[in-house]
Amino acid sequence: MDSSELVIRPYEESDAAAIAELYNRYPDVPNPVDRKLDAELVRGELAERGTRLFLVVEVDGEVHGTIGFFQGSVRRAYAPGEVFGDMFFLSPALRGGSVAGRIFSQAIRTLRLSGVEVIRLTANPGNKLAFPLYRQVGCSVTGPVEATEDGNIELVSYMPRVMARLRRDYAHLIPQSLQLNASWRYMVGGGDRALGDDTEELGGRTVLRTRLAIEGTVFTVLLDPEDGEVLHVGTDPDETPALAPKSAPEPPAVSTVEADGLRLELHHGDGRIELHGAGHLGPLLRETWPVFGPPYVTGFRRALRREDGLTVTPLDGGWLVAERHPEGVLHRETTLVGGVLENRFRWEGGEPPAGTLRTLVEGGLRKGLLLTDDGQVPAGRGLHPVDATEFATAGAELAPGARVGWWDEESATGLDVRPGDARARLVTDALLLLDFAPGHGHAVAVGAEWPGGAPMTVDGLEPLAPRTPETVQAPAPLGERADWTAGLVARRPVHRAAVSEDTLLVSAEAGGIAAWRSAGRSVLATPFPKERVFGSNPHWRAGLWVTRQGPREDADRGLGWGAEEAEWRFDEPAGRLRSAGLDWSVEAPAAGPADRLGIDLRAEPRDDESEAVVWLTPAAPKRPEVLVPGRPGDLWLIRKPGAWQRWTGRLALGLADGRWLAVVPRDGHGTEILHRNTKAGPLLGLVARQPRGTALAAGWSLAVLPGPDAADALLRTAAGR
Repeated sequence: MDSSELVIRPYEESDAAAIAELYNRYPDVPNPVDRKLDAELVRGELAERGTRLFLVVEVDGEVHGTIGFFQGSVRRAYAPGEVFGDMFFLSPALRGGSVAGRIFSQAIRTLRLSGVEVIRLTANPGNKLAFPLYRQVGCSVTGPVEATEDGNIELVSYMPRVMARLRRDYAHLIPQSLQLNASWRYMVGGGDRALGDDTEELGGRTVLRTRLAIEGTVFTVLLDPEDGEVLHVGTDPDETPALAPKSAPEPPAVSTVEADGLRLELHHGDGRIELHGAGHLGPLLRETWPVFGPPYVTGFRRALRREDGLTVTPLDGGWLVAERHPEGVLHRETTLVGGVLENRFRWEGGEPPAGTLRTLVEGGLRKGLLLTDDGQVPAGRGLHPVDATEFATAGAELAPGARVGWWDEESATGLDVRPGDARARLVTDALLLLDFAPGHGHAVAVGAEWPGGAPMTVDGLEPLAPRTPETVQAPAPLGERADWTAGLVARRPVHRAAVSEDTLLVSAEAGGIAAWRSAGRSVLATPFPKERVFGSNPHWRAGLWVTRQGPREDADRGLGWGAEEAEWRFDEPAGRLRSAGLDWSVEAPAAGPADRLGIDLRAEPRDDESEAVVWLTPAAPKRPEVLVPGRPGDLWLIRKPGAWQRWTGRLALGLADGRWLAVVPRDGHGTEILHRNTKAGPLLGLVARQPRGTALAAGWSLAVLPGPDAADALLRTAAGR
């Protein structure tokens, strides 16, 4: 497209309808949401997120692209001087040319002149086209290189800060006429670095090194990768500066109240509260500190530290927390009495900063049912309601005083949220936005009895009635190990085992099971011997593999996508794949059908709290049928297109050949199953917690069954064990 027809300009209110139409038109927009957008939603989103800059690309008067920079998203809030880059989209006709560079150059110049020093953004590590572009605009990966639960990794550009520092300290070497907006044009090397190679160790400190050639002078800049502090700037390439060691930050204080088998925590650093229950991994509930808005600069994964500090006064069963503002003081009184968590808010002083406060309430019952006035339905990201984390204003608005809560069958725990007169919006199945005026109060009741509720009518979700006991078949016991023989496939060393009608192929190079065929048909999808992208995993090598992950309930990252790199070797006498501190094997049934296998997972003690995860990619349609538990005695059949995820205790899904694969945990601490439906197909994670300082032993039974009736029967039997 001729660039003379193209204009890049700031957003105007009248653009909202055209932007909504642009996002509705293409399936690959960066902020997808399962709802048609309109002008009101676009205007609301830009207002809520604290928009610092929003540019549109216009061709012949028609909007063909956007880019935005914000103070936050519903996930994270960003400090003053930092912005989050998002909503970057170009229509297909504009891709592959100079438009991306032009829009970034214009944006960076405007942001730098307005005092912005740091730009952050996220990207899918499987997106092979995005990373070269982000590298070109000076972005680095300074944290983990594996995708978070959201499917992305974070990139950061400190280039505005670096350019401001060079302008200040080296004005005699840099002409004032040189604007330095396209900072990537001056970068020396580094554009082709692999993920994870951005930082280095220097003098016992982790640093981010950037080299820029400007007007014949090569500047070397060293920064702290976590906060972007400029540690050194020099022009001597052979200089090795002595850097002061980084001081460890003081951990934020945490206050605790325990009552009725529950533990309530107040985190002084950012003001959030967490409610914990015995035997449940992670908090049952989180709630953020209230902020005035719009814009609402807060996030459920990462909120801002309260820079002026919070004053905490103990109360019976809780605390009175105060935050001083220039105009007055905001108070939140929190108590836990009789299994009811209650928050009451008030303002003292002059006119409040704004008329509305927002807090985010996040339910932590991963395997729960969502309970509303309309009934109950399996809760899962993207199942119901609309997953609006990418575009929060598109969330499901609840009627005033509406009921909302969650129920978990296995732990027999329920949460009943009472929003009071707050405006309540469900952004995901477990994330509730509450907007209210000072003087408001709301509560959450914790219960151990099924609170009732008929199955909800939702597209793609169907409750199944209980079966009669005569149709139920008990699973066979497991324990016999397979015998393995070495061989080559595509000139790759493998080990093969045959058990009745099942054939298994294990590759230490790929780190897992390269193939599993039952009765001559594939049970697992696998790229072996090649490597491909699967969802947000850029290194999919096998059909079943094992990784080490951080805690599933981690607020910042959640459970990743199984892309961790590890060196594996196959111990043929033991029939086990082994890596550092972690090993696993496949077991055959001791009796019963030969198409049932077991995974036996072991791990040595560690100094941290972590997860061992068995990942598998079933040979299933991209829109598989899935069976999961509901309330006691019920199963639900999921036929949901698109991307979604569901945590569950047991699961079965239909394979492409009409058979079903059922997965049931046998033993292990905190064993849960995560099902992710992706554009590449379903991805299952069999998750087991390894507590700090303890060894791990966990196992799962994997059964290939003739059809949905057999899968239904096995899951119901497993529920009663």
